[in-house]
Amino acid sequence: MKPPEDLRRLAAKAGVYKADMKAGDLVAWLKKEFQLGHGHSMAVWAVWRENTKGSPVRKQYYFRRSSRGQLAWDVDRLVQLSSNLPRKRISLVGIRELDQVWFGEDEPPTWRAMLDHMKLIDQADLSFPIILSSSGAVMDGMHRVAKAMRQGQTEIDAVQFDQDPDPDHVGLGPKELPY
Repeated sequence: MKPPEDLRRLAAKAGVYKADMKAGDLVAWLKKEFQLGHGHSMAVWAVWRENTKGSPVRKQYYFRRSSRGQLAWDVDRLVQLSSNLPRKRISLVGIRELDQVWFGEDEPPTWRAMLDHMKLIDQADLSFPIILSSSGAVMDGMHRVAKAMRQGQTEIDAVQFDQDPDPDHVGLGPKELPY
């Protein structure tokens, strides 16, 4: 039997492991793929849940300036909308955000802020693909990109919209959105 973290990666690649996954989804998948019984499947579920307690995953938005004002997409919705898009491997060298300032307007570039982001990078789960806009902008996954770069990888899994979904909010800044 594979360790729980290997199963998590396989489940993510199979499209089973998602933010809104229920224990029953995991039990059914483990039974089908590995003939694992309910008790053992629930043990895997418990390990996964324990490993995500205090998780750095928090409510997030992807922002883009436009002639209509600030556009904001709810990342949870982007994950749902992209869940059936085909995965592809992309070169990390081509990710333009790697050469852009990463501090937000309301985030001073302090050592503490950098260390907080390093924690998020270390905890990023590379089994999830990054989400790209139709133009190739990273809508979700920059901590995963940074982790892959730090590990010396040259490519990362990605999904990409052919056409960007409508934004969830127009004309609102980060401090005006629900978290």
